[in-house]
Amino acid sequence: MKKLHKWKIEALKSSLDAGWKERENGNMETAQTYLNATVHLGLQLLDTDLQKNDKKEVLWIVIESLNHLGILYKILYRKNRNKYYAFISRNYFYNAYLLFGDDITDINKIATQYFHLGEANLMSNDTDEAIKYFKKAQDSSKDIEGKIHSKIHLAQAYGIKSKTDKTYLNKALNEIDTALSEFDSKIKDVNESTIILYSAILLTKATILSIKDIDKALDIANKSLELTKKFNSTHREKQSEKLIEVLKNSPETAIDLI
Repeated sequence: MKKLHKWKIEALKSSLDAGWKERENGNMETAQTYLNATVHLGLQLLDTDLQKNDKKEVLWIVIESLNHLGILYKILYRKNRNKYYAFISRNYFYNAYLLFGDDITDINKIATQYFHLGEANLMSNDTDEAIKYFKKAQDSSKDIEGKIHSKIHLAQAYGIKSKTDKTYLNKALNEIDTALSEFDSKIKDVNESTIILYSAILLTKATILSIKDIDKALDIANKSLELTKKFNSTHREKQSEKLIEVLKNSPETAIDLI
């Protein structure tokens, strides 16, 4: 029986890996098939007589599969802006979160789960829930880049809130300025990953500043564009160009780019 369980666990790993690769290649339907099958078979296996370490491994495979499904629908939402995809993404992330328990003790995995839930709630227009989970992600993470990512998204959530309640504007700017300060003081390795992170800080600050200082927002957005061109970050370069265009032509809508 033990050998059979080991074989099934290896099969689950292969299915998860296949689903992840299909998603990365843009084959969303095939990815869903692999990932849903992994979740279904993994949950069945958890109902059997597994040893503690095997149970922990299978549990994490199921959680990872649910998270990959959440990410898949997050990608579909960003392509189509269809709220249906945002709600499905949130459901997958919540279901993964519900499986966390005493067997999952890695604090950065827990922080990442909070971050996923923050993003999913932000996409679903539940800003208060997004703020709650981004704060939890920030407080839980032991990784400085993870903390900064959480601060960026928390600032974005505050920025969205500021559209209807101006008291949140200073909260948004304080959060993004803290992220900028922590980047400058704690990030020593300049590479593609850290430059993308720095650009995200600049773009978020420029977007939030558009509410009260268009000229300063444009300066910051142009700085992001110059930086991303220098480091060949095509995605961030396009984001910078889009923000600059909006700031020049219809600055009152810039905050909607969050």
